[in-house]
Amino acid sequence: MASGHFVYVSCQKGRRVDVAHLDDATGDLAPVQSLALPGDGMALAVAPDGRHVYAALFGDGRDDKQPALASLAIDAESGALEVAGLAPLPARTSFITVAPGGRFLLAASVAGSVVASLPIEPDGVVRRAAGVVLPVRDGAHQIMVTVDGGRALVPNLGADVVQQFRFDAETGALVDADLPAFEVGPGFAPRHLAFHPTRPMAYLLNERGGTVDQLVIDGDEIRFEATFPYQPASHDGDAWGAQILVGADGRFLYTSERNSSTVQVHAIDPTDGSLVMTGAWPVEACPRNFALSACGRWLIVAGEKSDHVASHALDEAAGGIGLPAAWRLAVGAGPVWVATVARAGT
Repeated sequence: MASGHFVYVSCQKGRRVDVAHLDDATGDLAPVQSLALPGDGMALAVAPDGRHVYAALFGDGRDDKQPALASLAIDAESGALEVAGLAPLPARTSFITVAPGGRFLLAASVAGSVVASLPIEPDGVVRRAAGVVLPVRDGAHQIMVTVDGGRALVPNLGADVVQQFRFDAETGALVDADLPAFEVGPGFAPRHLAFHPTRPMAYLLNERGGTVDQLVIDGDEIRFEATFPYQPASHDGDAWGAQILVGADGRFLYTSERNSSTVQVHAIDPTDGSLVMTGAWPVEACPRNFALSACGRWLIVAGEKSDHVASHALDEAAGGIGLPAAWRLAVGAGPVWVATVARAGT
């Protein structure tokens, strides 16, 4: 198999994860596997060592009311997956991430309005229930550990606020320490945030507000710096934002908007971190989630309403997205999450 990336697509309605190989030279997506899941699939997260993918499930195969976390072992040669373990989750989970250090998996739940910390065993499998479960204001849609590793930020979709918790990477503890929260406009629905790789700065996507807030992380304070639109100028309907990512080199920020089925590229000013939208490009229908390849050449986007994923070349100089897609691949029903892993030797 040629060098490149493994692509993992969580298909919620299809109750499966589809696996593909991305050719770094051409953008071709070759199907590898469709792995059946014991429940509706949702968010994915990748272990730092690239040996496991974790999948949040809305059921554990025995009881659809018992959310579960599946640890999926990656075959290093083919990228194929095998279920290595299941652990209970405290609520239907919207977002998962592996904390720095790789010893704990953090989860956020909109439906349950909780965040949780689950231990990862030395072999990379999650087998035990959450050691920490904390309530949040209303509708935790994401949990992300700050670049310095000391705090976890949680956008609350329903409460229009971003809460902060202390995080201990050694014990996995999440502590509500009365840290100051950041409030957005009423009804803006803060959904996801992304950190700048080298600046003490975060960018917050407001799902219904149609804006990205530029935030400065100043000690224990989250300070508002500026706000920028992400809706395409050609779209005059309601905003329905979904995903936000910053490229590894910190030069561009990417957002997706589901009503217009577009991905937007924003140039990040190297002096002050402000944003300028370079354009909005049509992609798969209802782009709920997308990923960037580690090589920085490709954007892989899932269309929740098209049941396809597609690869688009990224213009690293001008900040554009290649059209048409380099490759389209049919996947299971309702693809809601995309994760990539660089193939060993790439």
